Amino acid sequence: MKTKAFIVGTLSLVALNFGFSGCSRGGDSIFGEIPSIYEEELVGFLNSTKELINSMNNGEDIKGEDALLAYSNFEASMKKAEEKAQPLADEMIGKTIPYTMSDSLPYRIVSDIKITKVLLPEMKMTKRKNESLRLEVEFDVVFTQEQNPADLHYFIMSGDQPIGYSNMFYFRTLREGDTLHVENTVRAPEVPAKYLKECEELRFVTAYAFLSNFEQIEERKEAWKKAFDQEFGLDEE
Repeated sequence: MKTKAFIVGTLSLVALNFGFSGCSRGGDSIFGEIPSIYEEELVGFLNSTKELINSMNNGEDIKGEDALLAYSNFEASMKKAEEKAQPLADEMIGKTIPYTMSDSLPYRIVSDIKITKVLLPEMKMTKRKNESLRLEVEFDVVFTQEQNPADLHYFIMSGDQPIGYSNMFYFRTLREGDTLHVENTVRAPEVPAKYLKECEELRFVTAYAFLSNFEQIEERKEAWKKAFDQEFGLDEE
């Protein structure tokens, strides 16, 4: 049972960070080809581990060596993906991210949203929390209305569908005409990679619009994870 929990936990981490959806490459995505690279390298690992899960679900006794082999294969997959992705990550630095702005916002973005650093996914079987792909960005905002506190909200858009989000809060007075230099981390949402390849912009929205869509975004993410668990037999006791 401990062996199964070990492998199931690993697969769940993969599901949350990369998905399993046969992603094709999408050069227009704000995340580039990096999610596809990680997914491709993990397909073989996932399939081989799925066989172990099926065996355990059928009541077969799985030895601890199998869990260690899964660990070794996982580490090798991550290392290979990192070696392929790092040159692409380096090329992304300095590029800009497209954005749109909703009406009625109390500010205007007055510069490009520029990528200053790319942090590759970090996944370890021994870590409770793993990290998806992250883009560190910076841009400038000018306020058209006084705000205290000031808050910025955006969705990460996959086509017309918001699949990720971020909030920024500044607990001070920003008056009309004030400029704010923003530094933020755009985190790749924990969704199937086929949706990440369609992420082409950030959409800045009001607090009301953000709250109105937040629950739906979380529900979709939960549905995608449940479908993954069912595909690999992770929902079976």
